[in-house]
Amino acid sequence: MLLAGCGGASASQPAASGSPSAPPQSIKIAHSSTGATMMPIQIAQASGAYAANGLSVEPILGPNGITALIAGDVQAAVTSTEDIISADLGGADLIIVGVMLPYIGQDVIARPEIKSMADLKGKPMGLTRRGTVGETVIRLAAKDAGMDPDKDLQIIELGTADKEVVALQAGSIYAATLSRPNSDVAISQGSHELVNYTAKKIPYPASDVTVSKAWAQKNPKAVTAILKSMIQAVRTIETKPDFAADAYGKWAKTDADSSKLAVELATSYIPLDMTPTAEGIKAVLPNVAQHIPAAETADPSKFIDDSYMKQLISEGFLKQVGG
Repeated sequence: MLLAGCGGASASQPAASGSPSAPPQSIKIAHSSTGATMMPIQIAQASGAYAANGLSVEPILGPNGITALIAGDVQAAVTSTEDIISADLGGADLIIVGVMLPYIGQDVIARPEIKSMADLKGKPMGLTRRGTVGETVIRLAAKDAGMDPDKDLQIIELGTADKEVVALQAGSIYAATLSRPNSDVAISQGSHELVNYTAKKIPYPASDVTVSKAWAQKNPKAVTAILKSMIQAVRTIETKPDFAADAYGKWAKTDADSSKLAVELATSYIPLDMTPTAEGIKAVLPNVAQHIPAAETADPSKFIDDSYMKQLISEGFLKQVGG
């Protein structure tokens, strides 16, 4: 997958500074899905961006990225804001250094017999885990339909998005919160889009690049290198969609049409400027407060460190890659 000649350190992806003979720093990056909004993780690998920035990266797929990050088993995670805030309120020292997805990127996908949110009353509805953007989407959809998610819905945790898709087809759940391409798979199997929040582009930091404060303090260059690689990957997705679709399809194990749609979605929703903001965190805190009351009065600025992105912007890095 390391296609150094395809979208690597090109005019749109300047090579990293430092000695080219220095050995790359090995890190692991956790992520919870292979959805379109996670695409920069793999495209940075396939395009050679990580290597160009002095990193040797192993992406780790699984539902326990925050746990692995706290334990030191991975050095970074791309995960939901709700997860990060909940962990920090519980005593962790995690910090958001970049926003991969500044909008809600999940929709409610339902079985064919479900025609409205009201039809889900008393029926099981799936999500990966509580305390993630999936639960935020469920609560938002229920509120918009005049329902109480805690009383009217049976919310079931399934761990991963692929298990949601299987459960939908089997009929063990009647709806699920999914992002592309998982939602496309579910729809191809007979389900349908019940509520589309992705198209609304609701401002909300739904997926973030996160590290521990302690690790960041010891490895500031690595944090910057991760962000550079992700930004370069976004630019590759924009400028080399065929390459991105091919690499993504192999990673996510999707067909050509689904991969093309995923690239279009990533191009529309993932920004080059990944600067985290306190305003963004403010939008998330009320949802976390549903489970952790302390979130209601928490200082939103304590969960972010925007200094890495601000440095890259001041140095003109985004302009170098074409932003």
